Amino acid sequence: YPKRRESDAPSPLLPGQDGVYVPYSFMPIVKATSSSCTRADLGLRDDGTVYVIVGNRLDREITETFASMVRRLLEEDETAQVLIVGRGYGGLIEAGAAEGVGDRVVSLPVRRDLEAVFSVCDVFLNPFRQGGGLSAFLAMDAGLAIMTCDGSDVANTAPPSGIHPDESAYGAAL
Repeated sequence: YPKRRESDAPSPLLPGQDGVYVPYSFMPIVKATSSSCTRADLGLRDDGTVYVIVGNRLDREITETFASMVRRLLEEDETAQVLIVGRGYGGLIEAGAAEGVGDRVVSLPVRRDLEAVFSVCDVFLNPFRQGGGLSAFLAMDAGLAIMTCDGSDVANTAPPSGIHPDESAYGAAL
């Protein structure tokens, strides 16, 4: 993560408040302290890798190109699961997928307990987008691996190993 410099503005967190300071954000993200969940609580199996996608404009952010890459991942890895959290997801990943793939895609509405959700996930998939990047920043704070494209909303804070130069390289890395 980028380290704050002495010249940066002070953290907006209150003294003693546990939270994540997100540079360039309008407000701090205060960590949940009592929320927890299991994979079963979210409709996921206990085995396999869980890839999570979070957003408020998923109808525009999950493009056919992105969906086909995720679909291919699910078809090649029979233990992989995808959790989608947010608004606007229309089932594009499952559309036209091989039999059984749709059973490993779980879609949930917006949740306020992303920290708990991320605790049962393994990899954060960032669609090709420009947004706030807050969910990816929280995923990094929770220890998830991040996958994104260079120039995306989280490329300036994601670890270099998770940044791919273009959609083709992103798809190959999946």
